[in-house]
Amino acid sequence: MSYRKKHIKIKLKKLKPKKSFLKTKHFWLYSLLSLVLLIIIYVIFFSSIFAINKIIISGNNKITQEQILQISENNINKKIFSFGNWQIISKSVFLTNSQNIKQEILKTFPIIEDALVQKKLFKTLEIKIKERFAIAVFCKNNENNFNDCYYLDNLGIIFEKSENANNNFILYNSNQDNLIIGNKVVEQNIIEIILKVQKTLKENYNIDIIDALVTTPFRLNIKTTENWQIYMATDADLNNQITKLNFLLKDEISPEARQKLQYIDLRFKDRAYYK
Repeated sequence: MSYRKKHIKIKLKKLKPKKSFLKTKHFWLYSLLSLVLLIIIYVIFFSSIFAINKIIISGNNKITQEQILQISENNINKKIFSFGNWQIISKSVFLTNSQNIKQEILKTFPIIEDALVQKKLFKTLEIKIKERFAIAVFCKNNENNFNDCYYLDNLGIIFEKSENANNNFILYNSNQDNLIIGNKVVEQNIIEIILKVQKTLKENYNIDIIDALVTTPFRLNIKTTENWQIYMATDADLNNQITKLNFLLKDEISPEARQKLQYIDLRFKDRAYYK
């Protein structure tokens, strides 16, 4: 045999036929893993197993369920892909952000003080609403009209337009400008002072409050239904001022004398004046 023939035979022996990738075990393994992954993605994001189909709303009074449902459903329905009129939407519980729903509810409805949004058993969204409760009516000035008055909660936040007092006392503050619903218009310590005075007068002397006027950041004038006023310091000890008020009304100023009373001034630390 010639050298050329031997050389060619040796070369042919060394060459191995290439296997098709479709026949390799790696191809089928990757295919199987890819299929499993696609199934998992479908089950988690698109199947009805984890799709929110029930929304439970409680605690709302002035805000309707339909209004809260609209915000909730807009957040639940996630657009994954769209092409023209064709869209892929997911309602998966895993894509629903409870905090986003809460923040949008609070932003949209100032009358709502808090909202607890919880996912329940993969298919249910529970929303518990806490609406603000009016403890007073806040007005920009004391011009005896309700053109610029709002309901005020215990945190000092205005949350709804008011056309009358509706058995609430009125809080005036001529120093407050740019009234915007949802904003804080009076400090909480001032609210606490008024409420404590209100409770003291009502429980001990059957006297109600008509209105309160914040004259400066440090002075508060409270007018009673007996038509006399209480002058208080917002930066002084509240309990001390209440103690002095009780002492005067119990021991020095009789119910008959209150008929001619003009004011009680509690602003000074160790003294109290009345006229």
